[in-house]
Amino acid sequence: MIANAPVRRHRGIDQGVRGLVRLLNEVPYIETASSCHGHFGFDRKLGIVRDEPAEVLFYVRKGLEAEFETLVQVVLKHTMDMQVDEDVWVEVGMRWYGVPGQFPVPYRQHYVRVSVVSPFMPGSEQAPYSDIQKRRLTNMAIGRLEEAVTEYLDVMDRNTV
Repeated sequence: MIANAPVRRHRGIDQGVRGLVRLLNEVPYIETASSCHGHFGFDRKLGIVRDEPAEVLFYVRKGLEAEFETLVQVVLKHTMDMQVDEDVWVEVGMRWYGVPGQFPVPYRQHYVRVSVVSPFMPGSEQAPYSDIQKRRLTNMAIGRLEEAVTEYLDVMDRNTV
């Protein structure tokens, strides 16, 4: 476990991001914390319409942020065209958390998130994406992320030999 990271228990990994989580956990300085493959459409159990991005939260070992930047560059290389042509946003970043009384010291958590942006311009001839289209685009982006992490791991292996 990476030092200073709060411990959380999760019931399982959504099938849609299982491969990406497995690959990220192979990166020596990353430890995943939680994940979701995204949710679209009406949720009968909750009785609400959901439109939530796919996301994997993880920790990067302190002092290895520069190495992480290299991974970010590989991810962007694999996904940039989707962000332009397919209305898919792939974000990789870091955010700070601090919950008074729960986590007395703020901690940082890294993430990768896939969001599908439906066309919403008034007068646009393109209709908003259906839930099926959002799932297809999200799955395609997750596949690209898996390719990027695989490429990064291959380069790491070659550099350590």
